[in-house]
Amino acid sequence: MTNIKILAPLAGQLIPLTEVEDPIFSQKTMGEGFGIKPTGDRILAPVTGAK
Repeated sequence: MTNIKILAPLAGQLIPLTEVEDPIFSQKTMGEGFGIKPTGDRILAPVTGAK
């Protein structure tokens, strides 16, 4: 089995999905999850390129 490390794409505070402004997500149309309220100004790719 190969281990894959996935990092957070941005710094921020986790919020319940129901507090996300987009109704597609807050009404859980796409399923369960969470939101991230950003605290910085950078968004990074959470994984390296595909092999």
